[in-house]
Amino acid sequence: MPAEDDLYAGAEDVPAVRHEVALLRARLEEVVHGTQRPRTVEEHRPETETR
Repeated sequence: MPAEDDLYAGAEDVPAVRHEVALLRARLEEVVHGTQRPRTVEEHRPETETR
């Protein structure tokens, strides 16, 4: 599901959100390569690294 706004999490949810982010960062290259269309990997990588 595409994000339409910033993510907000309550204090009690922060540990779970941080865990999910760590999982995504650990597999960032897979994520980038799995979302090539409509942008190329090179165009998409900077966006995924900063989010």
